[in-house]
Amino acid sequence: MEYNLIKVKPTDQDLIFTFYEWEKNEAHRERYTCRPVKEIGSYKLYCDNITKKISNGERTVFALTTTANTTKPIGRIMAFDYNMRNHSCEFGYYMPVKNRGQGLGTKMVQMFLYEMFENHHIHLNKVYATTSSNNTVSIALLQNIGFTLDGRMREHYWFDQVVFDQLVFSLLRAEWSNIFK
Repeated sequence: MEYNLIKVKPTDQDLIFTFYEWEKNEAHRERYTCRPVKEIGSYKLYCDNITKKISNGERTVFALTTTANTTKPIGRIMAFDYNMRNHSCEFGYYMPVKNRGQGLGTKMVQMFLYEMFENHHIHLNKVYATTSSNNTVSIALLQNIGFTLDGRMREHYWFDQVVFDQLVFSLLRAEWSNIFK
């Protein structure tokens, strides 16, 4: 099967609604971020928030789709916390339960890296992602692509009174060029 990575625009209401549904229905939303987890709220608030962040350049959001159905996303990946001085940004990704374990996350991250390093309007030198030390699937995905473990924030994630470290992984433009060219 062939896949597309579509850059989401504020007018892509169907994609944004699907992202909202994914977050609303995810049983373990708190496990996918170290940031405070807020109530999901109404679709209108969610939509207003994400479209504002896309419009003002705070977020670059992509949807992974099949070439056969470009309106039904399989996964989502987004860049944020752009640092123009250091030519870097953080990114996060999400794959709904039904699409996990099929290699789609790896495909999505690889396509995202191409977009960020080759087609993006800013010159990035580094992209990075954080994950909990107990998220073995995400750790393996990042390491298999070629990301390097940069650091560990000890006891940074709290899940039901169990504490885990936060791991920071990065990939430099030069490393990406050597891996994917």
